[in-house]
Amino acid sequence: MSELSIQEIVPSGFRELNYREADGISVALVWKPEDDSLSVLVDDAKAETAFEVSVTPETAVQVFEHPYAYAALSSDLVGMLPDFPQAA
Repeated sequence: MSELSIQEIVPSGFRELNYREADGISVALVWKPEDDSLSVLVDDAKAETAFEVSVTPETAVQVFEHPYAYAALSSDLVGMLPDFPQAA
């Protein structure tokens, strides 16, 4: 995966509402005015994964703060997330 930040890869037509970056993981909360939809975009440079989670206004902040927890619940993302070690 290249060194692009989410700020550089936010799709055209979306507006960035919030952004954070730490330890090679970039997370953006974006809004698409055209259909009034919200999404959280994640780019993990270390794991070489990127994904999007569609959110509602009620869940947007929680998903932005904990995108991997919500992505694991989304059947749309099966196979797109890295395998994490299981707790003993």
